[in-house]
Amino acid sequence: MLPTSTIRRPLLGLRSLPPSPPYRTVPSCCFPRSIAQQTAWLRSSSKSLAASAERGESTKYTQVPPATQHDILSKQRLNRPIAPHLGAYKIEQTFLGSSAWMRITGCTLTGAIYVFFASYLVAPVFGVGFDSSALVAAFALLSPAAQGAIKLSLAFPFTFHFFNGTKQLFYDAGKGFGKKAMTRAEIGVWASSIVASILIAFEL
Repeated sequence: MLPTSTIRRPLLGLRSLPPSPPYRTVPSCCFPRSIAQQTAWLRSSSKSLAASAERGESTKYTQVPPATQHDILSKQRLNRPIAPHLGAYKIEQTFLGSSAWMRITGCTLTGAIYVFFASYLVAPVFGVGFDSSALVAAFALLSPAAQGAIKLSLAFPFTFHFFNGTKQLFYDAGKGFGKKAMTRAEIGVWASSIVASILIAFEL
């Protein structure tokens, strides 16, 4: 056995530590002070745990088939709120918002480029001419209305993406965040995009 002084020495060392970080003192309000209060607190805690255990043992469980589980889950999902719901926004923010149309026009331009180059690679396999001269000849056979519609469908995404991207450069510089300025910029982007796309499509 070790001497009593050897056993008590580390305890005394721990007691002499100052109550400062990294050591943290627990407030006395969290635990009862006297032994009698501690005993009563432990008894009440044990009784509550025993009551919880009894309630858990008396709970009845029923086994649900997998098909029924899926039906229950589907009904629960129908009651869940949809966020963000389109009804919470104004129509000009969801349908005419430049943020959404920036993505739509970008995907349109990117998709057209992918379709063009994929067709250019696959066309020789099927014996179809897809070079520039063949495209010009095929485009010339179309009616003026069809030619204008095709050019307009390609010109509008390009012009909108260009003008809206220019507006975003001002936002990046911290300018134009006022409500009136944002409304004017929105109208300006749409007006300039429509006018420029018509000029490009019909060569006015």
